[in-house]
Amino acid sequence: MVRPFINGHDVSSKEKNATNIADFLFKVIEFVGPSNAIQAVTDNATNCKAARAIIQHKYSHIFWSGCLAHTLNLLMKDIVKCEDPTLLFVDESYKRGKEVVKYIKNHSSCQYLF
Repeated sequence: MVRPFINGHDVSSKEKNATNIADFLFKVIEFVGPSNAIQAVTDNATNCKAARAIIQHKYSHIFWSGCLAHTLNLLMKDIVKCEDPTLLFVDESYKRGKEVVKYIKNHSSCQYLF
């Protein structure tokens, strides 16, 4: 049986440093078994890249991927900064998208439907 997603945890109360992230990922890797873990996905922040180095020191076979949503968000921010007039529509679309996300996050009934 393939289990592509095992679990999720709220770690909002913990410091997001490389050691804490790596410790959390080590627990997950040990839970599924190191021979069953093939990939880890995190955002592209410096602390996550440092956690990757810690993990890969012990488990060199694990493939690491940055979160595509985070990558696309960074790309959109860079495009919005561009002064090319043909790309001005991107800024408006980006702002509208952020408003939709903010609305959903601030309304529990929308979160429930989402």
